[in-house]
Amino acid sequence: MKNLYFIFCLSLFVSACQPLSPEKQQQDYICRSMIQGYLNIQQYTAYKLWSVDMQRPQLIRYAYRPTTENGLMISALKSQALNFDCIQDHMTFRLRLKPKQSLMEFQLPKGKL
Repeated sequence: MKNLYFIFCLSLFVSACQPLSPEKQQQDYICRSMIQGYLNIQQYTAYKLWSVDMQRPQLIRYAYRPTTENGLMISALKSQALNFDCIQDHMTFRLRLKPKQSLMEFQLPKGKL
């Protein structure tokens, strides 16, 4: 009975872990690169990725929070979080800092997607 329960739990866990499609991987890579560029330009070097929401097809939401001197992220620093929306519209990627402050746009050359 224990083995059956273990197999059930394992199969449930594995079925929940679905790999990203190549298009979603590309969108995530481009969006994270744009965010990292923004953080570097603003000299926000202490900010690290806190969470990613990929539930919508053309939109990925990222939350970045500052780390402490020890490199720890503390949920109490939520008020200092930077929340980004990255929207893909065909070959164009738009990065917004919430609430709705447009930061940058990137367009892929034709034939590269």
